[in-house]
Amino acid sequence: MEKTIIKTHVFEYDRAFSAFKNASNEMEIEALLHQALINGLKEKGLVNCDQDDPIRIADICCGAGDRIVKYLRNIQFQSGIDLIAVDNNPDYTGLADNDSIDHKQDCEKLNSTNGIAGDNLYKAKQAKIIPLNNYRVLHADVMKCDITRLLLGSQTGDRCIKDFKLVYLLQCGYYFISSHHDQARFKELLDKICSDLLSSDGIAVLSHSCLKPNTHVSLFNYATGKTKSLIPTPKECLDLSVHTSVTNLCDNLGLSCFDIPYTAYLQLSPQVHEYKEIFKDPKRYCELDNKPDALADFYTFLFIYDRSLDDLYCDKSSRGLSAMIDNTFDIIDSNNRIPIPGVLQVILNRAASVDDKIHVDELVQKLASQ
Repeated sequence: MEKTIIKTHVFEYDRAFSAFKNASNEMEIEALLHQALINGLKEKGLVNCDQDDPIRIADICCGAGDRIVKYLRNIQFQSGIDLIAVDNNPDYTGLADNDSIDHKQDCEKLNSTNGIAGDNLYKAKQAKIIPLNNYRVLHADVMKCDITRLLLGSQTGDRCIKDFKLVYLLQCGYYFISSHHDQARFKELLDKICSDLLSSDGIAVLSHSCLKPNTHVSLFNYATGKTKSLIPTPKECLDLSVHTSVTNLCDNLGLSCFDIPYTAYLQLSPQVHEYKEIFKDPKRYCELDNKPDALADFYTFLFIYDRSLDDLYCDKSSRGLSAMIDNTFDIIDSNNRIPIPGVLQVILNRAASVDDKIHVDELVQKLASQ
C-alpha cells in the first residue's frame, strides 16, 4: 500500500493546482467558445487567417502552454502560426530573464531545457495539433518590462511589430489587480497591446473567473478573508472581480470590450461524500492511503482555500478547515458539482471601425445566449 504524504505546514500549490486543473472543464468550455468566436469573426472579415504570411500570435502569461494549444485547435490558419509565448515562471519557460528559445534549435536540447511550455508547444507542432510554423518562449515579467520592446526584440526579419492578429491573457488577470500600482501597470499593458501590437483586424482575448455566490470563487474569497461572509454582496462581486477591473480600464482607455460569460464546473469523484469527515481531521489522513481519487478531491479543495493545512486546521472560525469543508459540500449538494463562473473578454484594436464593433457585438451576444 502506498503511504500518503500530505504536507500540513505549507500550501502545496503545484499539487493542489494540478488536482484543480484535472477536475475542471473550464479550459474545454473556454476553448469551444473561443473557436466559435474566431471562426465567427473570420466570416465577418475580422482576424483574417487566410493571408499569405503566417498569423502572428502572442500568449502573455502562457503558463504550461496547453491552454493556447486547445484554444487554437479546429481553426484554419492558411499559412500557419508564428507564436510568441511569455511567462515569468522558470518551470514553464525553463529560462532566465531575457532568454528565449525557438524550435529551430536541436530538438533534444529543446525538450530537456526549455520548460513545460516549450515542451507542450514542441509536441503540438510535431503532432500537427495546430499549424505552428515557428514558436518562441520568452522569460519575462510583463508587469516590469515594456511589452512592445519585448516582442519587438523577439522578432526576426523586417516585419512590423503592429501585426499581431491575436494577443492572449488567459486566467492571469488576478495577478494584475492586487494593488492600485498593479492596476496602473495593467492599464499600461492593455494600452500597449491595443495601440502598438494588434493589427487593424486583430483582437485581444482575456479570460478569468467571476465572483458569484455558491461557487469556487466565493469559497476562495471567504476562506482568504476577502469577503465578510460566505455569500458575497453585490458590491463585493463587482469590486473583487477581474472582469470589473478590465471593463473599467478599457472604459478609461477608450477601448471597446465585449463579454462572453460562461459556467464551467469542478467534477469531483462519485465517492467524495465518503471522505468528508476525513478531510476535516489531519489525524485521519492515513485513511486516504491508496485512494488517489480522494486525494485529488482533497487537493482540489485546498487549491480553492489557498491556505496551508496547519493554518486552516488551527482556525476554528467559520473560515477554518471544518467549516470550509462543510461550506464546500453544501455547494456540491446543491449542484452535484462546484460551479466555476467565468467570462471571455474580447478587446478590439484601438483603431477598430464602427462596423467592426457592430460585428463583434452581434457575435458576442449570439455566443453569450447559447
